[in-house]
Amino acid sequence: MSRDVVSNQFFATLVVPFFKLEDVYMGICLTKHNTNVFHVSNISNTAGPYNYCNYRHLFIMHRVLPQHQKMYERDLINQERSGRVCPVKKPPVRKPTVKH
Repeated sequence: MSRDVVSNQFFATLVVPFFKLEDVYMGICLTKHNTNVFHVSNISNTAGPYNYCNYRHLFIMHRVLPQHQKMYERDLINQERSGRVCPVKKPPVRKPTVKH
């Protein structure tokens, strides 16, 4: 975020009532100052079992205990430094629909 966006966010938090869904709250604060908001797929609202390849692109994880977050962060850094490569996931094959 640029400095002006951060400043606008701060002032928006003074008038927008806080609620627990911080990502949604931040989006509402951003729209208060006409900042463009777009969907990001790197947010997970479920915490499945930790796996480097599944967690390496996430930047928000809900329902993860703070001590686990620290453990995951250390592992992510160590795996990245070691040059760990994850298998490429292939998109699911869609079967054509037949119209009658």
